[in-house]
Amino acid sequence: MLTRTETAVAALMDHVVVMLDGTAYRAARDAAFLRDEFARVAVKESESSLAGTYTATAVLGTSTLVELFDVAAPPLPGVTAGLVLSFEVPGSAARAAALLTGAGVPFSYELVRRAVPGEAGMRPWYHLIRPDLGPGNPFLLMITEVTGDYFRAIGAAEGPGGTLRRRDYLDARLGSPPPAHHLLGDVTEVRVRLHPDRSARLRDALTTLGFTAEGPVLRGPDSVVHLTDGGTGPEGVTTVRVSLRRPADADGTHRFGGTSALTFRAGAHDAEWRFTPPEDREGAA
Repeated sequence: MLTRTETAVAALMDHVVVMLDGTAYRAARDAAFLRDEFARVAVKESESSLAGTYTATAVLGTSTLVELFDVAAPPLPGVTAGLVLSFEVPGSAARAAALLTGAGVPFSYELVRRAVPGEAGMRPWYHLIRPDLGPGNPFLLMITEVTGDYFRAIGAAEGPGGTLRRRDYLDARLGSPPPAHHLLGDVTEVRVRLHPDRSARLRDALTTLGFTAEGPVLRGPDSVVHLTDGGTGPEGVTTVRVSLRRPADADGTHRFGGTSALTFRAGAHDAEWRFTPPEDREGAA
């Protein structure tokens, strides 16, 4: 079992990918509360060698984010949700690949490239490890390591010991750190509903990379993943718990369509964002 000191193979929370029906997606994308009070919000048009051209709405905390997509336009066909972890220590991806190979966990590797405005072609963006969760899988599990070249190209400064910290990457991409009045801290817990075979594969991958398993609960260095049995129903992310930078002033719920709700409790230092996984991977409301 890995220890926290083995930072080079400690996979940290990066972002949660959630597909929403069209009504819920547009409501979240346009919500004044999210943009004005809750978090940095960026509607981005990106092009990469992995997903081609895609549109997403990112709700960004200090080091992590929730990335929302319209289910009618997923980043990859058939996807309903995903979990992205990342490394901050250069060279971690190679060590992680060796660990997964040694544990018999099947995965694919790719150096993902991204189009950069003002540059011809695509610049190497990040090393991607994708554990295989089985046939017909609608859930992305991605473990990434940004390249030093891309990190420096966007003007991000290296952290202590040459670490490529996610918070510095996000601040450089957005041009500034989170405003003092924004509530969102970071993603701390994610509840995922999967069929049992996929849950087992996800568990194997994460425990190989530093998570500890306590029944259906997987504890990482900075976050917790709860696995629930999806039976024969739709699979995906059902809940994201986030820390708050100051206690919530009052109880309240902000709803986005009929399938997503962000709930606060007065005095609490966290909030819960609930989602209903889409039944139809291809269609939209």
